[in-house]
Amino acid sequence: MEQNKIILTVERDGEIIEYEIGFDKIEKDKEGPPYNWEIKMQNSIKIGYFKLVDSIYNQHYESTIDQFFDSVDKNNIESILIDLRFNSGGDSRVINSFLKHLNVDSYRLYNDSSVRQHNGDYSKDIYILTDSGTFSSGAMFATIMKDNGLGKIIGGPVGQNPTHFGDPLLIELPNSNIKIAISQTKFIRPATKDEKNTLLIDMPISKTAEELLNEEDRQLERALDSIVNQN
Repeated sequence: MEQNKIILTVERDGEIIEYEIGFDKIEKDKEGPPYNWEIKMQNSIKIGYFKLVDSIYNQHYESTIDQFFDSVDKNNIESILIDLRFNSGGDSRVINSFLKHLNVDSYRLYNDSSVRQHNGDYSKDIYILTDSGTFSSGAMFATIMKDNGLGKIIGGPVGQNPTHFGDPLLIELPNSNIKIAISQTKFIRPATKDEKNTLLIDMPISKTAEELLNEEDRQLERALDSIVNQN
């Protein structure tokens, strides 16, 4: 294997054919912190907005979640919007840190039949904004909220099926030195009925072609408007 390319040799009808395949390192196109929050004012209505771009779990994330819900409580927030767009995954413990602040009688997690509960302070409306970039633990976050009736999905379809394979095993091929990942665990969604294995959108809000071309985020504005109209 040469730098940034491999030579693929195949035999077809007795003829040896060589293909040169080039590749580049893919960088995540993300800017800003992995998570942040603010209290947004939309048509005189306060909405708690939490944006989780990367599912990074640490003490700073825990304290950030605590600060967010403290502000939600002090401002008497009636609706929360969790923005999971572009969240390609990470540590699923970010979900548990969020759930512990909710007042929930019962809920289930992935691959777990046991019923859990939390006696947190928040028991009002929750919306989860998703798109095709919502993947892995990001999609699991949205699925757990949806399947347990804890929140409504708003925006576009996530980038994977709710029941899926993950927990990749990293392997380097001995001859080509190419590194690959093979999923070794099946993650089964909490919903008991999963005939179509899809995460249905409660409030579809698409991005327009103009927004994509101009790299504008009007989808968030429309999502906030839709939440206000629900009140």
